[in-house]
Amino acid sequence: MKVDIVRKMETSESITGEFWLDGVKECYYLEPSRYTPFYSGHPCIETGTYHVVLTMSHPGYVCPEVPHVPGHTEIRWHIGNFRKRC
Repeated sequence: MKVDIVRKMETSESITGEFWLDGVKECYYLEPSRYTPFYSGHPCIETGTYHVVLTMSHPGYVCPEVPHVPGHTEIRWHIGNFRKRC
């Protein structure tokens, strides 16, 4: 199984893009902006090839995790179904 994350647009609030699974676009995705990170010092992971495993997340459901990324821990893809309202 191959996952491709294609970053499309970045604003001061977020990065949006496409999530591809085995060459088929599955959904759009959202991640924190590099300019105003959710966590201090949250740089995006570098472009590359990474191993992905399924693990239990803190909210209590199984989700993909990207382990062994230099300088990062607990990188998980969580479900999201609404935007943050200010």
